[in-house]
Amino acid sequence: MMFVAVCFLLPAQGLKVEPGTSIKVETGTTLDISGGDLVLKSAATGDASLIDFGNVSYTGGGQAKVERYLTNGKWHLVSTPIAGAQAGMFEDDFLQYHTENTNTYTDVSSIAYGLVPAKGYALWSMEAQASIEVFAGTTNTGDQSFDFTRNDLLSEENQGWNLVGNPYPSVLDWDEVNKPSELNGAIYLFDPDYDDENAANGTNGDYRYYLSGAGSANTTSQFIASGQGFFVRATSGGTLALDNSDRTHGGQTFYKSDVENKMLVLKATGNNITTQTAIRFKEEATAQVDRLYDVYKITSGSPDVPVIYTKCENQKMAINTFTRVTGNETVPLYFEAGINGNYSFSATEMESLGDEVPVFLEDISLNYTQDMRANPDYNFNYVLVHK
Repeated sequence: MMFVAVCFLLPAQGLKVEPGTSIKVETGTTLDISGGDLVLKSAATGDASLIDFGNVSYTGGGQAKVERYLTNGKWHLVSTPIAGAQAGMFEDDFLQYHTENTNTYTDVSSIAYGLVPAKGYALWSMEAQASIEVFAGTTNTGDQSFDFTRNDLLSEENQGWNLVGNPYPSVLDWDEVNKPSELNGAIYLFDPDYDDENAANGTNGDYRYYLSGAGSANTTSQFIASGQGFFVRATSGGTLALDNSDRTHGGQTFYKSDVENKMLVLKATGNNITTQTAIRFKEEATAQVDRLYDVYKITSGSPDVPVIYTKCENQKMAINTFTRVTGNETVPLYFEAGINGNYSFSATEMESLGDEVPVFLEDISLNYTQDMRANPDYNFNYVLVHK
C-alpha cells in the first residue's frame, strides 16, 4: 500500500486517490482541496483510505466522493462513510435495514431515507456486472456511536444481533475498539464471494468471523473495510463508541495471532466450499458462553454451504472455548448441509494440544471411530433427513 502523510498546508486542484493508496492528514495541518473533489477510489483489489487527524477543507464547491466496489447479483452489508447519505444513492438496488428487536430485514422504500453512520444495511446489487457506488458528501470523523439492543422475548438464537458499520473512510481496527461489557467480542462479516468457484451453483455467500486472540480459529481479520457493515451480538442494551484512534490504513487477508492457542480446528468441505469450527482451551474460560472467548455460529442459509459446529448452552458455536483438557474430553460435533453428497472433515492445529493428547472422531451413525492424528481427513456421504 502506498502511504502519503500530509504534514503541512497542502493545496490540491481536486485529488483522486487510487485503490491501495492512503492519505493521513496529521494533527495541526490542513489538506485543502480547491476547485474539485477528493475522490477515494475502490476496486476489486482494494480501497483508497483517508485518516484525518487534521483538517480537510474544500474551496470552490468540492466534496468527498468515497467509492465502494460491489460485485453484482449478491447481498452485501454496507455502511456509510459520509454524513447525510440517503437511500436514493442505491435507487436501482434493493436496500434493507435490520431490526434487532425482531431479527428481521425490512425493505427501504423511500429514496429520502437517511443512512445513519455506524449503522449497517443489507444491499442487493442489481447491476449486470460489478459496479462502483459513490458516497458523496462530508466524510465522517471523530466520535461515532451505535446504540445496540437485545430483545429477550425472541428465541435464544435470535436475540441480540445488531447490524453495525464502519463509519470512516478508512479501515476500522476491531482490536483497537473498546468493547462494552454488554457486547460479545466477536464480529461477523458477510462475504458474498465466499466461494467464487461455486457461485454458478447458487451460493449466496456466508459469514466470516473474528475474535481477538483466536488466531487460526478465525476466518477473517480484525480489519473492517470502509463502507462495510458487520454484525455484533449483545448480551443486553448498551452503546458501541468509536473514535479516530480506532482507524488504520490497510489490513491483511488473514489474522495470525501471537497469542498461543491450544485448539483443534475442524474443517468441513463439500460443493467446493470449506467452513470450519474450533475447539479451544484457555484457563480463563468457563463452561458457559464467554463473551471474549467464544464465537456463536451464524450462517447464510445457503444450501450449498456445509455447516459444522459444536454447542454451548444449546447455542451453535463457531469457536467453543473450554477451561482445559481434563482427561478424555468428549465434544459433540454437528454437521448440516442442504444438498446430498460427499463431504469431508479435516483436523488441523492438533500440534498445539501436545503430542500426548489423542484426537479421535466418532461417526455415531456408522459406529466408526478414526484416529485423526494418524489420518486427519475423514470422508463421508451425507443424506438429508426430511422430518
